[in-house]
Amino acid sequence: MHFRYRARGARPALLSSFAAIGLAASGMATAQDAAEVERLKPPVGTVQFDAAFDAAGTLHLLYTAVGTEGGPIARRQATLLYAQRQGDGWSEPIRVNQTDNHVRPIGSQPKLAIGRDGRIHAAWIVPTMPKWAFGIYYTRMTDAGDAFEPERNLALEDARGYEAGPIVLADADGAVYLFWHEGPFREEETRRVMMRRSSDDGREFAAAVSIAPAGSGACACCKLAAALGPDGTLWVSFRTAEDNVRRDMTLLASGDEGASFDGVGYAEWELESCPTSASSIAPRSSQATWIAWDNKGRSYLAQTDALDRAKELPRVTGKGLQKHPVLAQNDAGQLLVAWTEGKGRRRTLHWQLRGADGSALGEPQSAEKTRPTFRTAVPLARPDGAFAMLY
Repeated sequence: MHFRYRARGARPALLSSFAAIGLAASGMATAQDAAEVERLKPPVGTVQFDAAFDAAGTLHLLYTAVGTEGGPIARRQATLLYAQRQGDGWSEPIRVNQTDNHVRPIGSQPKLAIGRDGRIHAAWIVPTMPKWAFGIYYTRMTDAGDAFEPERNLALEDARGYEAGPIVLADADGAVYLFWHEGPFREEETRRVMMRRSSDDGREFAAAVSIAPAGSGACACCKLAAALGPDGTLWVSFRTAEDNVRRDMTLLASGDEGASFDGVGYAEWELESCPTSASSIAPRSSQATWIAWDNKGRSYLAQTDALDRAKELPRVTGKGLQKHPVLAQNDAGQLLVAWTEGKGRRRTLHWQLRGADGSALGEPQSAEKTRPTFRTAVPLARPDGAFAMLY
C-alpha cells in the first residue's frame, strides 16, 4: 500500500485538486431553495439501521430487529433484516444473517450499499464479547434478488478489538469495498484501519491491507466514515490515537481504487481516553465533497478542501455534548445534516438544511422524543433532490 501523508494542517496533492471544484460549488442559496424534509420511521422493533435510495427512487433499508420480550434490549435475540419502502409502509422483510449469534441487538451497526444491477451489499460488526461470534461480517443479495447469501467473516484470522462498525461501499462496475479498524483496545496507537476490495460484486475479496500510516493508530470506539464519489474517488475519515493521546481526525482520499491514499490531519485533540466520536462524508462530482465530525463537544461541517474553515453546527438545546453528525447531499449541492445533543438516554436529535456553500437554510428541526445513544438516524437525499430523515 502506497501512502502519502501530511501532518496537521497540511494539504496533500489529491485533496488540493478538489479545491477549484469546491469553489465552483459555493454559490449562495436561500431558504426558498430548500426542499421539504420528509420524516420517515423504520419498522417497529428496529434498533439500528442504514438506508439508501437507488437511482429509481426506491428506498432500501437494512436493520436489526428485536422482539418485545426478553428483558433489556441488549439481552434479546436480534435478527438482521432487509426491506424496501412501499407506499406509507415497508415490504415484507427478508432475513439477512443466517446464523443467530452473528448479530447483536445493540452494537452491530449494519451498513448497506447498492452495487451493480441494484445488488444489495450488507456489512456489520459483532464486537469482541463473549456469547457472540465476533468479527466483521459481509453478505450480498443472491442473483435472484429474493434472499441473501450466508454471511462471511472477512476480518483477519488473528484480529481483535472490534467495537466500531465497518463501512461497505459498492459501485456500478462491480467493485465492493469494506473498511474497518481493529487492534488491541489498550494499545490504540497500534490499531490499524483496514480495507478489503472485491472486483466481482463481492464474490471474492482481496486480502486485507492497512490504509493508514504506521503509528497513527485508531481510536477504538470512534466510528470511521467512508464514501465513494460518483467520479470513483474513495474517501475515508477516522480518529487517530497516536501515542494514545493525539486523537486528531484524519481524512484519506484515493483516486486509484484504493491502491494508494493521500491523507491529511485535522481537528486536533489531545485526550487520553476515547471520546466515542463519529464523522460523515457526502461526496459529489462537479461540486464539493463535504465532511461532518464532532470534536471536543461540538459538531462541525466543512468542505474537504477547506478543513481549516469549518462551520460549527448550531446548538439547539444548549445542554450536553453535540455529537454524531451525519450528512446527505443532493444533486443541487444542498445538504441535510443531523446531529444529537445531550447525554446517554436523553439525547435529542436535530437536523438542518444547508446550501451548497454550507450556509443555513432555515432553522434546525427536532425529533419528537429523546433517544438513547445506540439509536440510529439517517439523512437521505432522493434522486429528485428532495430530502428525508429516517429515525
